[in-house]
Amino acid sequence: MSSAPLSNSESNFKIVKNDSFNNSMIEFAKMTILFAFSELKDNFYKMCEFVSLKFEEKYGGNWGSSIIKEGDSCFVYIDFCLTMKYKDYIIKINKLK
Repeated sequence: MSSAPLSNSESNFKIVKNDSFNNSMIEFAKMTILFAFSELKDNFYKMCEFVSLKFEEKYGGNWGSSIIKEGDSCFVYIDFCLTMKYKDYIIKINKLK
């Protein structure tokens, strides 16, 4: 993954909620997401896997990610995954590596 400056696509990001991410981590997230979207196209599983693995490499520990599109999400999990619908909500619970 190149560390080249982000393109104008960076302006497409809006922080909705931030718990403990510093500016460096936010920029790393943007770069990683842009790379995943440009190189892995519509394979959401591969995109989530890529983002999770890049964060594990850089920051250590176990990271999970999901991409929500049209009311659903895709994420990496091992063995345990539960999807439930409650009222108008889809709830997914997963165990990370």
